[in-house]
Amino acid sequence: MNNVHIGGSAIGAPVVIKEMLELAAKENVRPWIIKRPMDDVNEAVQDMEKSKARCSRSEERRVGKECSQG
Repeated sequence: MNNVHIGGSAIGAPVVIKEMLELAAKENVRPWIIKRPMDDVNEAVQDMEKSKARCSRSEERRVGKECSQG
């Protein structure tokens, strides 16, 4: 195919991504993460598939997992 490559992005054009990252750096935006042992990998994947890959302090108390700001 003559080394033809077609690509895309689900989050936007490069200029939009650059603006987003600049804003995040300027405003000191940090992610919230859940630290889980590797033994919980199957549960973690299921949670992501069910759109449960979120975390707040109330969620941390409910699921009993550590939620920390990265």
